[in-house]
Order: sequence, then structure tokens, then C-alpha cells
Amino acid sequence: MKKGETSVQVAFPGFQEVLERLERIENQIKSTQQEGIGGYVTEKEACKLLGKKTTWFWKLRKDGELPFTKVGSTVYYDKEDLKRLLDKGKN
Repeated sequence: MKKGETSVQVAFPGFQEVLERLERIENQIKSTQQEGIGGYVTEKEACKLLGKKTTWFWKLRKDGELPFTKVGSTVYYDKEDLKRLLDKGKN
């Protein structure tokens, strides 16, 4: 505790159960973030996978070469579309 802070203990009968449920939810969120959603990855994940910057993906989207889905401000790519893009670039 920091100087000047006070600690309060409250008896809560189901506290351990709530804690366990929160841990399960946290693990599910982490798992979803690591695996992407179904066959999709975020642009941030795609950047890491392919070693490219967001402007590279933006240009492909703009030119209609890479399909995408946008939810809010997050851009998602289908993993199969990324694979096709890589296969297209093979010599």
C-alpha cells in the first residue's frame, strides 16, 4: 500500500467463485486474441505475422487486392486471404 491509502476488508460469501469466473473470462479473452476470431486476424496480428507495416495493408485494401472486415476501428483479415496473397507472391 502507498502512504496515505487505507485498506478495507469486506466479507463476501461468493468472492472466490467470482474470482474464478473472472479468471476464466480473462483466459478466454487472451485465447481469442492469440488465435484471432475464427479464421480472422486483426491488422496488428497480420503485421506481426508478415513483418509489414499498416500502410502496406492499407494500400492493398485501397487497391482492392486484400478483402477486409472492419468492426469499429479494428480491421480484420481472413487468414485464407493472407495465405492467397503470400502464394500469389511466390516465384
